[in-house]
Amino acid sequence: MSRTAPRQPAEQLLQLTAGELVAWEQPQAMRLRVLAGVVWVTRERDLDDYFLHAGDTFALYPRSRALIQAERVARLVVEPVGGDRPGPGSGRGRRTLQRWLQHAPLPAGVALGAP
Repeated sequence: MSRTAPRQPAEQLLQLTAGELVAWEQPQAMRLRVLAGVVWVTRERDLDDYFLHAGDTFALYPRSRALIQAERVARLVVEPVGGDRPGPGSGRGRRTLQRWLQHAPLPAGVALGAP
């Protein structure tokens, strides 16, 4: 299932089912705050993808697009922020992805750092 985000710049609560995808486009800067679950986010003109967990926040830049997909049931808030760009706490998902990769099980026969 896919939906398009509404256009008004008010705080919004999103409840997503596993695999649900939201196409986000907003003229104002917004901040995504994950309340529960895990979401995958990719931003227009950003080569990185982000996995966000409960407690993580993420910048949604003005006049740009993002895709938000629930890896499992998720609840999140998208809230407006003052100014042109969201403030600190943006992009915390990159560290989350690095932490996940450090603890992810490797397939049999694969070793990190092996030639």
